Amino acid sequence: MGTPVPSRQSAGLLEGCDPVGSNVETMAEEPRSVPDPGVGEADAFALEGVSVCRGGRQVWSDGSFSVPRGHVVVVIGPNGSGKTTLLQVLLGLVPASGRVEVLGGPPRRGSARIGYVPQ
Repeated sequence: MGTPVPSRQSAGLLEGCDPVGSNVETMAEEPRSVPDPGVGEADAFALEGVSVCRGGRQVWSDGSFSVPRGHVVVVIGPNGSGKTTLLQVLLGLVPASGRVEVLGGPPRRGSARIGYVPQ
């Protein structure tokens, strides 16, 4: 599935990240069966065991899911639940531990294949 993003994990956490006393959410759900996208077609994006730290606090951990190409996804949740952080991880704007792939490769800033207009 491409090249894994280098891990910044230290004993399972991002360096400088303190989950003790922080508001840690787990994004992982039970995996669901999705149609095979076909040979040579990567997922639109895939995350495996991803954790994110912002301002020295772990904001979510162990996020594992994928979205096949051609599928439509809606990301909803209350303020502060990690929606913008997820998009920024996929765009390569925020570092994360674990494996993150976007269109078959590591996320990177300025990809001509992805459009993003921040609010």
